[in-house]
Amino acid sequence: QVGGREESLDPTQVRALATDSKETESDLTLPLPEHPDLHRGVLKSNGLRYVVLPNKVPPQRFEAHLEMHVGSVDENERQQ
Repeated sequence: QVGGREESLDPTQVRALATDSKETESDLTLPLPEHPDLHRGVLKSNGLRYVVLPNKVPPQRFEAHLEMHVGSVDENERQQ
């Protein structure tokens, strides 16, 4: 639908959409770009992985997000 009205596509447009779809699928295998200021690390004491992204707004503030990889999706064969 375009602007609330039905619109039909000719065969050339259908082929173009199918081609775009295949290109989009191939893009799904590419890694996402990382923010240039992103810092990754691993604590030596316990192996905890961390990611730090500096922020300027709001000033004098720290914001933390905890991401936990737990559950059967993250278990290996021995753990299930």
